[in-house]
Amino acid sequence: MKLDINELVRKSGEGESLLATVVDGNGRVEVHQSDRVRWLYVGDNSLLSLMSLAFPERIELAYQVAMLGALAVRPLPGRVLDLGLGGGAFARFFQRWFPDARMLSVERSPVMVDLARRYFGLPESSEVEVCSAESFIEKDKRNWDLVLCDLFEGECQSPLLEQRSFYRGLACRLAPGGVLAINLMPKTNAQLFSVLLTLRSFLPHIALIEVPGCGNIVLLASREGFSPAEDSPLKGLPAEVEAELCAQLDRLQFIPLPGV
Repeated sequence: MKLDINELVRKSGEGESLLATVVDGNGRVEVHQSDRVRWLYVGDNSLLSLMSLAFPERIELAYQVAMLGALAVRPLPGRVLDLGLGGGAFARFFQRWFPDARMLSVERSPVMVDLARRYFGLPESSEVEVCSAESFIEKDKRNWDLVLCDLFEGECQSPLLEQRSFYRGLACRLAPGGVLAINLMPKTNAQLFSVLLTLRSFLPHIALIEVPGCGNIVLLASREGFSPAEDSPLKGLPAEVEAELCAQLDRLQFIPLPGV
């Protein structure tokens, strides 16, 4: 059963404790805990990460579940690139369920990496590179089967997500059949439309998921299109996790191809 975020994530209440307060380049970062959950705030109480203490491998935030819906439309990825480590939710998930997948997380804040290791169970074996996503994409020459892109500066999505050169670099790093999953929080429809136009210049097949209960929009993008994989990696997951990720297929809104 999913955690009730409205009930458990709050600034005051019985049983809640403040575990850490630090400052990085984006301002104040706080780690809180109740009897069942631990979470991370950035800026003015913007929730960045949420972890069940009993089931740390479980993905609790709806937008992260939507991003992992990419697993329902491609075979098991051999290489996974995680841009924006946060609290390490994706690293914990892949370490538990897909330990053979080669995963690299990129996080520009050493403070965030330290918090992920100290408070959010980031596996010791997790490979993390401390640098900006922009510089990593510029220098990296490997191909990735799945790219998870969750880049924020404080409470706002990174300006990188509106730069044409960044999307060109991401497209160059996608392996044949690869899928890019991006978390956005556009302030206006015009901002979202601009991202869509730019992205499909490089990856023409795009599907959109509106995440209920928040302002997040998740985009899945590829060169080849989407279809449920016959050898879906989800078949080996617990039934509840498989059902939750497969349910993302019904929520996909496909963006018309250029010229159609």
